[in-house]
Parts: sequence; structure tokens; C-alpha cells
Amino acid sequence: MLIMPLVLVISAVLYGFTLLFIPFNPTAANVALFTLIAFWSRLPGNAFNDPTWILYCLDLIDLLSMVIAINMGGIYGGIFAAVTNIVPRFCGFYPAWMPVLYDAFAQFIVCLFIPLIHAATGGIVFNTMIYYTVLRVLILVPLSFVLYPRPLAQWLFEWVTSMFGIFFANGLWAKIFGEHFDNFLRSHSDFDWLLFLVASMITISFYIFVMNKNDRTHSIRPLVNKILRKVISPRRQLSKISEQDILEQQELRKIREDIFRKG
Repeated sequence: MLIMPLVLVISAVLYGFTLLFIPFNPTAANVALFTLIAFWSRLPGNAFNDPTWILYCLDLIDLLSMVIAINMGGIYGGIFAAVTNIVPRFCGFYPAWMPVLYDAFAQFIVCLFIPLIHAATGGIVFNTMIYYTVLRVLILVPLSFVLYPRPLAQWLFEWVTSMFGIFFANGLWAKIFGEHFDNFLRSHSDFDWLLFLVASMITISFYIFVMNKNDRTHSIRPLVNKILRKVISPRRQLSKISEQDILEQQELRKIREDIFRKG
């Protein structure tokens, strides 16, 4: 379950920043667009209480924060990772706040070192994504054991399923989108119009769906029904009046005929 008004406001703000920066700073526009995509990708994990944590691990935050870190600097990637981990949690109810906070911390630390690792290992995005994921897991395991205690069997189950989700999602996204996102940030002059088109279609469809579902006052049907009632009801009243007049005239004719006969 999500707090939809907050989702709509944050989405509108990020989309607006993207539009604002396109003419002046394509890199900033790309970062704003990446933030919007990362925000959306985390929402399923915040909306449902998934005991396996797989939904929470299927986002694009790792890939996008890594791409920002290796092209703009580790501190920028770390800030991006922290913001896109924490902000979506305000829009939902899952998971608990403590795992969100230490996961944001872990990804912030990883982003500080990932530019050096990327340069030292040949600059291949997919390989760097694997190193990123391994470092994230190595930091998360002790933090989750100490800061978020739970039964050992539950802890082991959650880590087995979540590690599968993390490695699968990060490897898949890096293979499909890694070089694409990296090229746009590396150029510092090109804007990702294809991703912007996809985001625009999602934004428009999302707002139409929400408006039709939650705010029926925006529908034209109530207005049409109101107009029809105003038009039809006077006609019904006129028809009733005309029927009464005919009956009264018929009664008067009968009375006149009776008087004429008696006379």
C-alpha cells in the first residue's frame, strides 16, 4: 500500500526538474530523470510486506547510483543512493525503517570506493556492478545482524532470498541498461530522450489512472447527468400541466352539455 498523494507530488517535482534542466544542463536533467526512475523502481518494495525481500531488491538504485558515482564522483553517487533509498520509504509502509537506513548507509559507502574499483578493473560496467553488489552485501550482513536482530532461521532465510534478488536484478539491469546509462552521463552533453519518453508515458498514464479511480468529480458523466435532469424535469412538469388542462377542458364540456340538455 502506498500513500498516493505523496507519490504524485514527488513524481511531479522530479519530472518538473527534468524538464527545467533539459535546455541548460543535460547532465543534471539526466540525474533528475534517473532519480525519478529509481524512485518508481523502489515503490513495489515499499508497498508490500514481502518476507523474501525480493521485491525490495529489484530496483534500479544500485545501477544508477553506480553509474553516477563512476561518472560524476563517489560522493554524488552516494547522495543519490541515500536519497533514493530513504525518500520512497515515506510513500509506503514496508520494510521497517532500520533496514532502509543501514542499506542507504551501505550503498553510500560503496559509492565512495566504486570509481576506483571501476578504473582498476578495466571500466566495464557489468563487472563493476558485480563488485558493487558484493561490497554492498559484505557491509549489509554484519549491519543487519547487529542492528536488526531476529531469529537466526529467519535471518538466514531472508539473506538467502534477498542475495538471490540482489545479484539477479543488478546483473540483469547492468547487462541491459548499464552501458546505455553510462554513455549518457559520460558524454555530459546528451540527454536520454528515449528514457524521458518512457517516463512521460508512465507519468501521463499514472495520473489518468489515479484521477479516474480516486476522483470521480473529474469525470464528465456527473455533469452530463446534471444537465439532463435540468432539461428533462421541466418537460415532465409541462407534460403534467398539459394533461391537467385537457382533463379540465373535458369536464367543462360535459358540464356545458348537461346544462344545454336540461335547458
